[in-house]
Amino acid sequence: MRSRWPGCAQPQPAIRDPGLRSLLAELRAGSEEFTAIWDTNPVRVPVHWTKAMVHPQTGPLRVNCDILSVPEEDHQVVFLTADPGSPSARALRHLADLASRTGPVLRA
Repeated sequence: MRSRWPGCAQPQPAIRDPGLRSLLAELRAGSEEFTAIWDTNPVRVPVHWTKAMVHPQTGPLRVNCDILSVPEEDHQVVFLTADPGSPSARALRHLADLASRTGPVLRA
């Protein structure tokens, strides 16, 4: 799978939790089907970034950007959120309210 964002679709992370490692070993030992699926690396590490930007109407925004892979569709789902109660959350809420009344502003 190719990704348009570096680090978006990484192989399965090292499993550090002993209980989870034990469960995976048990599942792999007891199921050829599970082993075959697990060996295809079906688990992707979500990517998390914090981005800062300046919006022309609200000024500075700090948002969390989480990217989840959908490997079977070769797509990524991008979530932009702000920390609850933060100035950025209030600004995003203001922009959403404005867009619901006036429609989105599209720029070329």
